[in-house]
Amino acid sequence: MRVEKITRRTKEYNQIKALKDRNFPPQDQFPMWLIVLLAKRKTVDFYAFYDGELFCGFAYVIRSKGMFYFRYLAVEETLRSKGYGGQILSELRKLAGGMPMTFNIEPLDPSADNYEQRVRRKAFYLRNGFLDTGYDLNHMGHDYYIMTDREPCDLEEYKRLLKGFAFGFYNAKVKKRETH
Repeated sequence: MRVEKITRRTKEYNQIKALKDRNFPPQDQFPMWLIVLLAKRKTVDFYAFYDGELFCGFAYVIRSKGMFYFRYLAVEETLRSKGYGGQILSELRKLAGGMPMTFNIEPLDPSADNYEQRVRRKAFYLRNGFLDTGYDLNHMGHDYYIMTDREPCDLEEYKRLLKGFAFGFYNAKVKKRETH
């Protein structure tokens, strides 16, 4: 799998933007111009993944000294269930260089319009070696499961990473998930 950094000049730029817009809830959306601008920082990368010349998907990654966090990861809809998601995760593991990997997913809320998609997404990550930490991030009134590739997840480092990405203006609200 070939990995390239995404810029405004990337041939698939509009395709990537459309994929992002289709696959993430509105409250999770950053404008594409801001994503590209922030990817100029040393701790942020915006990657496209290719099988030969075939665009397969993208990931938006934020790093700290002790954590590798992917904010967005999406595979082209027509290529799902063909092993590309697992290959992208494998490439991300290489890029992480041994650092713990974390990310967030929407909770498994049976009343959500995309409940089945949420179930499939979580199952995909669990099959690929990730764990549900049992903690949630509350972002703008919405809860998200915090996922990791190892336990224990360093939640303080997670909060520092998010705060650093937001230039110090974001204090992540993390809480232990209530079980019923």
